[in-house]
Amino acid sequence: MTNNIDMQEPEGDMVGSYLNIEKFHEWVLCLTLDDVREGGIEHRSTLKQLKDRVGEGGL
Repeated sequence: MTNNIDMQEPEGDMVGSYLNIEKFHEWVLCLTLDDVREGGIEHRSTLKQLKDRVGEGGL
């Protein structure tokens, strides 16, 4: 058995999967602890670290 992989066109619209990174950064910087608790971030310090990384361009 060999692994023959044919070059295929990706399925679906790949253009729609790219994010506007500036809008994403703005969104993260506007988050509150109440906004992120459902997503698993329970500590204010964790949210602050995330915002600091975004502010420095680390994400």
